[in-house]
Amino acid sequence: MKRNSTQRNLGFALAGLVAISLSGWYTWSYMKKQAIDLVQEDVQITESDYEPEVEDADPRPQFTSSAFHITTISVQKNSSIYTTFQKAGIDSAVIHDWIAACASFYNLSSIAAGVKIEMRAAKDTEELQEVFIEVSPLLGILIQRQPHQTWYAEKLEKTPTMDLVAMEGKIESSLWESAAKAGLHSQAIYELTDIFSSQIDFEREIHGGDSWSVVIEKRSLDGKFYDWGKIHAARYTLSDVDHKAVLFTVNGKQAYFTPEGESLSGMFLKSPLKFSRITSTFQVKRFHPILKINRPHHGVDYAAATGTPIHAVADGRVESVGWQNGGGNSIRIRHNSTYETAYRHMSRFSSGLHKNSRVQQGEVIGYVGMTGLATAPHLHFEFYENGKYMDPLGIKFPRKESLPKDQLLAFKQKSKKMVALLQKPDIQS
Repeated sequence: MKRNSTQRNLGFALAGLVAISLSGWYTWSYMKKQAIDLVQEDVQITESDYEPEVEDADPRPQFTSSAFHITTISVQKNSSIYTTFQKAGIDSAVIHDWIAACASFYNLSSIAAGVKIEMRAAKDTEELQEVFIEVSPLLGILIQRQPHQTWYAEKLEKTPTMDLVAMEGKIESSLWESAAKAGLHSQAIYELTDIFSSQIDFEREIHGGDSWSVVIEKRSLDGKFYDWGKIHAARYTLSDVDHKAVLFTVNGKQAYFTPEGESLSGMFLKSPLKFSRITSTFQVKRFHPILKINRPHHGVDYAAATGTPIHAVADGRVESVGWQNGGGNSIRIRHNSTYETAYRHMSRFSSGLHKNSRVQQGEVIGYVGMTGLATAPHLHFEFYENGKYMDPLGIKFPRKESLPKDQLLAFKQKSKKMVALLQKPDIQS
């Protein structure tokens, strides 16, 4: 009797797709591709003509999830994947085989505590057939037994779906309270302040009555909320003045611009700390709390908890890093032939930072402390122009270059849509 070999092979391929894990992870991508390829081929073959291609056939045994006896284990604190498998009764040689099978795409030794592992044994023989490691909600590793006691491993990945969502808030007591009330994640608040960091000093200038709105990526996984992504557009209204930003990619690098295409990246950040309070300003004469004398205070003091990250206010090269007498742990950075900044009383410096290191605007260079002559944890920040002390709070700086003219049309098309979403935050895209 003649039979359609294409249909028969398709049946085998689709049967393999039934072998999904109980964790909801999709199964092997090569099986999906095989099924698609067979559907696309309209080849009729008689049974006598059909000869299975043993060399090309996948040698791995296929099981449905109901054929497994599943044991779940997890990597414990201060343990490793190796000792975790050993405690589960796995032979050292087999563990090494698994590590080797995964080596081309993942280092199993780097798996962190808390990761869950499914050990899947055949119900009829109790022989271990598969190991599934859920590294993260987006990444899984499947290790399968093959004939002759060898093992095959592959990476299984999930990709969240993404929607653009508009949100808004009004300041009553603080930006944090307003954002939390609107359901905006803390990381997105940091990003919002970063966007306007060269236009707004979020320590001194914001107050009740201000408002904000953002168009942000909302990512979902398996139909459920997963996390917040990048802000695509933002507005902050400060004392009835709107500050707006639109995300755009230029030469492969993302940056924020005004709706007209002007760069929002200022030459200097307005503050080296994201959230703090000013306790002492730039003064010609100030009473020193430790020395008990009047002397100039050539900088601005920002009070913050010990360990608060300190950011370089502009790109530059480290001139000095180390102990500076009353200034304690200090860093001085030259930004160009005109401007320098200094950061004092640090608890510690960022790892790897040394004289002549290059730093970028916004990079963490150290952490707040109270080394040297200090009565409480704070950052003493100094600004120099041509070697002379300047008041950091009284200087206005130019912005960086704006969008190239040949990209303005594409930018304004996106900008128009984003600004419309900012003005109507109930709209979703």
